[in-house]
Amino acid sequence: PITDYELIADFMHSALFLPAYLLHLYGIIGTWLYFVCIMEVLMNKISSLFPVWDQLTEEQKQFLTDSVLKRDVHKNTVLHRGDEDCDGLYILESGQLRAYIISDEGKELTLYRLFEMDMCLFSASCMLSNIQFEVIIEAEKETSIWIIPVLAYQKLMNTNTAVANYTNQLMASRFTDVMWLM
Repeated sequence: PITDYELIADFMHSALFLPAYLLHLYGIIGTWLYFVCIMEVLMNKISSLFPVWDQLTEEQKQFLTDSVLKRDVHKNTVLHRGDEDCDGLYILESGQLRAYIISDEGKELTLYRLFEMDMCLFSASCMLSNIQFEVIIEAEKETSIWIIPVLAYQKLMNTNTAVANYTNQLMASRFTDVMWLM
């Protein structure tokens, strides 16, 4: 189905023979419409990937939309290496990530795998107090992720109980996965 945004874009592209002053106006309006369309697509994508989206205020939704970053990574790319980096929380749009630790003997021990629509808390381990092990996050396939920066996520957790509760449930679930390995 054709959206309103696609119809507007088609109309804007069909106006080829305009006087100079209208071309300038066309450029301003076109840029604005393009920005509005991109923001709408971005908001729709984030809302489908972030489980507590419906429990955010409009201001928090806009804040989250303005804060997230998209990153595409190749297979075997290490995205997170323990304390060395703390990008933020990863939400998988597509692909597969593996969270693992290195044992004292130097062997990799897989803690869990993340798939489409999963969220990775350990990529923001600097936000989690008292974590005593170094988690490494690696792409096992070509992967697209959305990154919610740590400071943005902390702000949401501090101002929205649904986000805080979801984070606690996710953390408990991941620790349960880890405990089953031991």
